[in-house]
Amino acid sequence: MEYYGNIIADKNTIGQYTGLKDKNGTKIFEGDIVYDEYSDRNGIIEYSEDDAQFQLIIDNEVYNFSDNYGKDFEVIRQYI
Repeated sequence: MEYYGNIIADKNTIGQYTGLKDKNGTKIFEGDIVYDEYSDRNGIIEYSEDDAQFQLIIDNEVYNFSDNYGKDFEVIRQYI
């Protein structure tokens, strides 16, 4: 655990905000599980330090999340 101001936080449980929201207006964070209506599959949002971008991983396939954001995503489980 580390201190962030007056808050104790486990840095392994804090997901970075992608800057985007799902179709219901829920903010999408790194580590969230999203349902992709277009493919009818679930995926996870991860940040790639190598590419310096958020990725959508569905069934071990990696997609640039911002390129796919026009689809109807819905957060089904938030990481935090």
